[in-house]
Amino acid sequence: MKRILCLLFCVALSCPVFSQTYRPRETWPFLYEDFMDGSARTRSGALVTEARFNIALQNSTLLFIGNDGVIMKADMGQIHTARLGKDVFLNVSGHMYKLLSELDCGAVLLGTVINVEEQSKVSIGYGISSSTASVQNMAILEDGRFDTTGKNYLQAERDKNSGEILPIKQTYYLYHQGILTPATKDGVLDLPGVDKKEAKAFFKREKIKWKDVPSLEKVLVYINNLSK
Repeated sequence: MKRILCLLFCVALSCPVFSQTYRPRETWPFLYEDFMDGSARTRSGALVTEARFNIALQNSTLLFIGNDGVIMKADMGQIHTARLGKDVFLNVSGHMYKLLSELDCGAVLLGTVINVEEQSKVSIGYGISSSTASVQNMAILEDGRFDTTGKNYLQAERDKNSGEILPIKQTYYLYHQGILTPATKDGVLDLPGVDKKEAKAFFKREKIKWKDVPSLEKVLVYINNLSK
């Protein structure tokens, strides 16, 4: 696997947590409390921009503040990696995933998005079923309710604490040979070429914890050995 960090600066990879005080809101639907100084690179390694960045929780795309103070969406067809402060992100199929660990054979990534199921519970009123509300909230995400592209940054910042708190869902992933797999027992067992009985014995023997980065590194190596 081509080393991701070679395309960026040497940075410390941090654990996937929000601060104790920051909570994304409908008026500020971003991964970070503030736009972060950083840089983005193409797949060829060329530096395409240095700016203040954030990640949209609606669709995990990379946003930046343009010269005119307007929030802009990066060209996701060109972006390969981005650095926001000390955090590194990898673009996989148009979505930005935080890089938690990188090995020669793959990487452990973290995706953070709006939890549609939890958001639907908030919207459920008298006579509205959970499934109906879930569909309604998915439609809300798709119709651009949380899309801040083209909005003035200063105005958005002034309104950042006025909206309802957004429920967030974080998912660990294994990225191997261009394939993104949820870092779960079922996700790995469903991979082509995996012997379910043997894999389960490996999970038990290694005491794999599915939200523990060192454990997931072991799983990555295990998957890679199967493909040799």
